[in-house]
Parts: sequence; structure tokens; C-alpha cells
Amino acid sequence: MNAPRTGSSAGARAPRRRPRPLRVRTRIAAPRPPRITERERPVPAGVPPLPQQLVHQLLASAAQDREAAGEQARVRAGAERERYARLAADVAVALHELRGCLAPDDAPAPLRAVARRFATALQQAGVQLDDPHGLPYAEVAARVDVGHAPPAADTADLVVSRTVRPGVLLHDGSRVRRAQVLLEARAPGANRTTRREETGR
Repeated sequence: MNAPRTGSSAGARAPRRRPRPLRVRTRIAAPRPPRITERERPVPAGVPPLPQQLVHQLLASAAQDREAAGEQARVRAGAERERYARLAADVAVALHELRGCLAPDDAPAPLRAVARRFATALQQAGVQLDDPHGLPYAEVAARVDVGHAPPAADTADLVVSRTVRPGVLLHDGSRVRRAQVLLEARAPGANRTTRREETGR
């Protein structure tokens, strides 16, 4: 048998292996939460209110809403009353002027019917007309505006000769317009008669 060849094979070197890089496995630890001491403890943005405070806030808000609603109602009621007063005064003046046109007996019947309707509407609304025609000025001076008076005349001798514009009173007695009148001096005979009636002689 032939012996194995070892000369050349023994003298040959085995190929070198490249060294593999070392793989270092590192574990990343999770960050620890910061330690908060008593002094560094965060304060909440808003302290929750107590139940009593919540009830107080709700009651105060409801009271404000009621007050606002009441103020709006008062404003509306005042505006409605003002419109009602203007309408009543205008209708009263129109009725007074219409009655002045109906003084003659030959006035048309339709106009008389219109005057009656105006008077009925004012009466149903509680509106009263103040027409001081023929009354002494001393009795009505506090509620009339004088458009004309005789010069250098005694106030006690003046009477209302004409009502230019009647006074207007609403259903609650409030006066929304004063009467505008013209005055004249009372005749001496009528003056004496009136004074006898007042004194009972």
C-alpha cells in the first residue's frame, strides 16, 4: 500500500477565517418618572367647586335671567302703553273735531254714526275726555292750557269759551294730554247769579 502524502498537505496552511464583529446586546432601560416632592407637587388649574357653590351659581344665574326677562317685559309694556296713549289722544281729538262739525241739526246721519262709534270705542277702552267748555277758569286752571285770555281780566271772572283740544285720561286715571282752551270774561249778570248759587243766597 502506498502511504498517504503528508508532505505537501502538512506544509499547506488552512485559510484564515475573518473574525466576526462582536455583537454587543444592550438593553435600553425605560426612563424613570421624576420624583415629585411635596414642594414640587403640581397644583390643579381649577379647584373643583363645592356643591354649595354650584347651587349658589345656578341660583344666581337664574335670578339674573329672570331680572333680564323682567326688564325686557317692562320695556315692552312701556312702549305698548305709549302707543296706546298716543292712539287714545288722537282719537279723542278727532272725535272732538267731528262733534264740532255735527253741531248743526242738519248734519249728515253717517257722520253722526261715525261719532257714536268713536265715542263707544273710547268708552270701552276706558278713555275719558275732559271738555271744560262753559266752566269757570278757576275750577279747571290746574288741568288746562290757555290759548287766549282777555287782557287785564280778573281770573275769577273768566270762563272757558271754547275747548280747542280736549284733555285725555286713560282707564287708570292718568292724564296723557291736557285740555287747550280759550277764555273770555264772564258777563256781570251771570257772575252775580253764579255767586248767589255758590253762597246759597
